[in-house]
Amino acid sequence: MKTPAPSELEGTVLGVVWMLESCTAYAVRGVFRDSPTANWSASAGAIYPLMRRLEERGLLVSESRQQGQRPSRLYRVTRAGLSALRGWIGPPITPTTVALPPDPLRARLRFLGALPRRRRADFIARILDALHHQLTELESLFVEAETQDDVYWKLAVGGGLRMARARREWLIEVATTLDIEVGAATATNPESA
Repeated sequence: MKTPAPSELEGTVLGVVWMLESCTAYAVRGVFRDSPTANWSASAGAIYPLMRRLEERGLLVSESRQQGQRPSRLYRVTRAGLSALRGWIGPPITPTTVALPPDPLRARLRFLGALPRRRRADFIARILDALHHQLTELESLFVEAETQDDVYWKLAVGGGLRMARARREWLIEVATTLDIEVGAATATNPESA
């Protein structure tokens, strides 16, 4: 019986375990928790059962370890898991891989006309302010990534930084289109950050 292709979450977890070479579910949770992407849940209720299912499917293997006072499981990617990870990365590339991702901000902007003008302006200002803080964090992460000997991490962080800059540019355009003033701190030149 052929093993089903990994879901996006499963593929990402396999990739994290592969990247760390061997790790606990707690370490995987830490990578998810520290990620600037809010897409994935770092809850124990999501990660621990998922890793057990991946082990049941033969994609991960674990061994019991004592870590301090608590027993833990140290996971590694199996040969079948590496094959599944490579298949998930692609090619082939699925339409889902290149599709526009779900975007709660874009969805809200579609219905922004339901808000009175003052609340629309407040919404845009708060979003730009939050995006400014996110950009600051991503820029710091990018500087850190440049010091690492991991070109793929640097490329991934750089992609996230470019996407955040493009979002800021788009939101400034939204504000201009809606004749909403934006503060000087959030309306800086997109290339300067």
